[in-house]
Amino acid sequence: MKQTLLLFLTAIFCISCKKETAGLDVIEKGDMINVLTDIHLADGYLASAYGDSIQIAAKDIYSAVYKKHHTDSATVRKSIEYYAMHPDQMKSIYDEVQKRLQDLEKKESMKVAESLKIEERKNQRVADSLRVLDEIRRDSIEKRYIRIPSSQLLSPVPVNHLSDYKADSITRRLSGPKASDNLPDN
Repeated sequence: MKQTLLLFLTAIFCISCKKETAGLDVIEKGDMINVLTDIHLADGYLASAYGDSIQIAAKDIYSAVYKKHHTDSATVRKSIEYYAMHPDQMKSIYDEVQKRLQDLEKKESMKVAESLKIEERKNQRVADSLRVLDEIRRDSIEKRYIRIPSSQLLSPVPVNHLSDYKADSITRRLSGPKASDNLPDN
């Protein structure tokens, strides 16, 4: 009788030590890491969005995750329940999920930093171009208004005395004063 009881307990122990996923629809550990990573990415996206339409989009987003991994929400739920009963496996799964999410975050941060550098270079080029255009504009304004010393200006000729001058002397006078032009031509 003791041998039968011992044999019976040994059989129960061996059966209980067998893989508990036999007969259960549980996602394997490596696939579960991929599924949970994508689910957490979807969760993060949905948490950052707002509005009533996001509830409709959430259904589609999760459906796309399940379709990508050839599974469904019931299988994922059963798998999470299974791994929750095995904390050591669940911890190793979530350690890997966390590592992958951090790697994705680093890659995304690097992309953002690179795009900011590109944008900064583009803005610097625009600023340089604007500075050059401003210098050209300022230079052209200064050239447009040339200051002439008053000593080089012509003295005004009274209108009633224009008849005293011949057209040739007026032309010479407008072109600049000369020593020989001081006397009117007769």
